[in-house]
Amino acid sequence: MSWESSSLLESLFQKAVQSASRFYSDPSSDNTTKLDQSLLEVIRSISSVDPTARLTLNQSSLNELLNYVPILLSSSSTNAITRSKLLRLLFNLGQYNVSLRRYMAADLQLCGPVFECLKQSLKEQLGPQNMIDILRLLQVLTYEKTFTLGIWTNELISFLLKELSMEVEMEWLPYSMAILCNLATRSKSLSQRIRKSSSYKEFARRLTKLLQHDSRIVVVSSLVLIGFLEEKLRELIYCPQNIAQTFQCVFNVLILGDTLMTRHIAADLLKRLVVSETPSVSSTPTLSSTGKDLMNYSYFTRCLQQTADLLVRADPRTEESTKIYDVLLALCSVPSMRSTVCLAILNATPTEDRLTTPLLSIAGTARKSFEEAIDPTVPLKALRLLNYLLKEAVESNRKLSSLIPEDRLLSIIDCAVKTPIQTSDPHVISQCARITEGLRLAEGISGDDSLRSRLLIEVLPSPLCAHLMETQFLSNPVVLFMAKPPSMRSPEGIPEWSMEGVSIVVELIRVLATFKDYSKAHKVQYWSSLKDDRLIPFLAFSISRGSPSIVNQALVLYTHCAQNHEFASQNLADLVSSCTIEGDHPSTSKGEMNGKKERGRRSNSIEERDHKRLNEKDLYSNSNGERSKSELDELIVALKNGLDLKNPKTSDLLAAYENKLAMIQMREQELERLVSTKDAALQQSERLRIQYAASGGRSSDTDLSRIRSLVADCEELKEEKEKIEGEMEKKEKEIIEVRKEKQLVLREVEEEKGLNSTLRKNIDEFKAKMEKMSKAVLQLQEQVAAANAENEKKKDEIFKLNEERKSREKMMEEMKGRMEDEKEEGRRKMEKLDAELEELRRKIETTETEKDEFRLKYEAIQEKMEERKRKMREEMMRLAGEF
Repeated sequence: MSWESSSLLESLFQKAVQSASRFYSDPSSDNTTKLDQSLLEVIRSISSVDPTARLTLNQSSLNELLNYVPILLSSSSTNAITRSKLLRLLFNLGQYNVSLRRYMAADLQLCGPVFECLKQSLKEQLGPQNMIDILRLLQVLTYEKTFTLGIWTNELISFLLKELSMEVEMEWLPYSMAILCNLATRSKSLSQRIRKSSSYKEFARRLTKLLQHDSRIVVVSSLVLIGFLEEKLRELIYCPQNIAQTFQCVFNVLILGDTLMTRHIAADLLKRLVVSETPSVSSTPTLSSTGKDLMNYSYFTRCLQQTADLLVRADPRTEESTKIYDVLLALCSVPSMRSTVCLAILNATPTEDRLTTPLLSIAGTARKSFEEAIDPTVPLKALRLLNYLLKEAVESNRKLSSLIPEDRLLSIIDCAVKTPIQTSDPHVISQCARITEGLRLAEGISGDDSLRSRLLIEVLPSPLCAHLMETQFLSNPVVLFMAKPPSMRSPEGIPEWSMEGVSIVVELIRVLATFKDYSKAHKVQYWSSLKDDRLIPFLAFSISRGSPSIVNQALVLYTHCAQNHEFASQNLADLVSSCTIEGDHPSTSKGEMNGKKERGRRSNSIEERDHKRLNEKDLYSNSNGERSKSELDELIVALKNGLDLKNPKTSDLLAAYENKLAMIQMREQELERLVSTKDAALQQSERLRIQYAASGGRSSDTDLSRIRSLVADCEELKEEKEKIEGEMEKKEKEIIEVRKEKQLVLREVEEEKGLNSTLRKNIDEFKAKMEKMSKAVLQLQEQVAAANAENEKKKDEIFKLNEERKSREKMMEEMKGRMEDEKEEGRRKMEKLDAELEELRRKIETTETEKDEFRLKYEAIQEKMEERKRKMREEMMRLAGEF
């Protein structure tokens, strides 16, 4: 964002803050008009990704304006038009700026005031567009899992379920569905609230119909809600027989999209279906049970390529583009899928719709600066994905120059490894991470013979590697941190970017280990780095505090260092051990530690209970097939609290009640036997007391102590008898209640049968529609393939025509050249002829002049001749006269 646009936005925000302040103090019509006008100017200025995504809370005027928003939304003096402008302002900010969206959802707690606007809109009947404005803002805000819950949450759930259960669909149905999907995915407690709502049963019956809706966001939200709310439908939709169609549906939604955040929900669902979220010791992601056969589906490669094509069309600065990168990186993170995914993207060729490839688009995003990308994680994700792709290309013996120009690829690595690290910059962590990703990319493509020499000489020469290493040795706070005694190490005393700086050192030595076989200078740098004692704090910090991948690399690096007999292994061991001591340092109070442990145990127990409740097939039987009393008690309590009767199987539910009744009867018989035993003991005690009284107290001390003991036992038995009698009365009442509940369950069973038949019918219709859609998609694919084949033929014909045209153009050029030469030759001949003509003309003129002179001479001679003739005649006449 340029300085001019930044200053303009700042002035607009300041003007809006001043207008809001005046309106808050005096909500007059004049102040209302000024506030509306200032809000409209701000809305117009933030209606696009740039500059909206660049806004931060560091801008004081923006922060002040956001603090006024919940007050103005909740004020009774704010009219509908002003509220509408405030909602549009919040929507623009939340749609394009993720950090501001999280702040509005969590810190400002804007969901509550926005919901109050929804209630006000219903009360004042402001129209469908106002409802859509409110609901789409709630959709954006509730997408963040950190949004704050409140009393409004239950009211919103009831409103959404009623709207979604209506037979007549409203215009805001897609937004309502997406909001309910966001609520269900936020936490299991919210999912339970949704299931306990009075309108849920009607919505559950309609859920299968919503799977056939025309809106893609409604379809994908339905799939998500089924996974979190409906166990029976989940087992049907996500079972091995139907999971292939489910995956195809999710891919289609992801590729096509339609409305706000459709691709967000589809991308999140796809990752959950493919990558297992089950915690384990291993840090390597694994395939989930639903995604284990994904690579065997015929459409998988095509869908992958179409998903990668989105990176060509999408703006890399948007969150939508980030979601696509997240999906592709999640798939590549699973070792068993990586090769298939990478090859599918690498084999994507240019088409008429897009003249570039996804690989080139990814490379272009990786080349962007943090300022251009706005979100610094985007070029980092592009670099990481590019590393996966090119490493797979090298391993499959493909020339990288055929996929991406060498200069462009080397430029990407050069820009990454030469990223300046500015510790005062808010992007310092991303700067270090970019250097690390650039080094990994250099290591990955070093197997390409044609690129390696340029990589060693132009991009990562030995002096640059030494500079990167020395920079971390001198500036990374890890050095000073590890030099302190364990008692003086405070977690707040080390910046967050320190670990990223440690990663640079570890990754750089891996690169040097790869380069040392091809360059003497890099080999010298490699061995000198291993011998440098300043490396030890970095190794210790990596091993003790690094991520699993960094720990693994550090351990491998230690095996390299151990080749040097002078390596200070004891020093490394002391530093690693001191980190362990630091973790046990008493600076953390026992109460705090116990509190954390207790919270962790409580959280884990809740998660485990929810997980078992959602995933186990039979909740009411143990390993021997017998019913567990504790589980049955939990079932009774749950039924009393309103548990959804559609979750457990009907037969299991009835069997649970039967077993509970049998247990109560057995317990009653045991209590009766116990009471009879206690009565007999009481009678014996009474007889002993009478005997003692009859003997006049002459019994021995032993008998007396025995009698006292029996009396105490008698009292205890009496108390226990009273307690048992109370418990029996309670059990009898419970039996009566259980019998009533059994009758209710039988009625529920009948309703459940009808519901099951309806569900089966709807599911069959859904499957038929899905099959029809799949056939239509296949037909379209065949048509596209035929069109592509026809296009290829036309391309061949066009190529031939182009070649013929080029040949003719070449002939024309040659003829034109010859004509020019002939023309020039003719021009020269014409000039020569003109010169000759001019010469002839001059000769003719000379000749004419000479002719005139000869004529004059001739005339003079003739005159002389005439004169002579005359004289001769006269002379002859004279002579004749003489004779």
